[in-house]
Amino acid sequence: METADLRKHEQEVYEVLLMHTVECATCRAEEDCTEAAQIRRALRVTRFVLRHAEDGTE
Repeated sequence: METADLRKHEQEVYEVLLMHTVECATCRAEEDCTEAAQIRRALRVTRFVLRHAEDGTE
């Protein structure tokens, strides 16, 4: 995957997380939300892969 594609994917995952936290009653109540945790993990993985792609250490 190209670095530009990874950046776009990172932005998309981040936007999904933001929308989820706004729309989710559990998140708005500041309680543990499994779905938000899964989205955060996906964002961390995307950022990890992006960082290594930019460093050339894939």
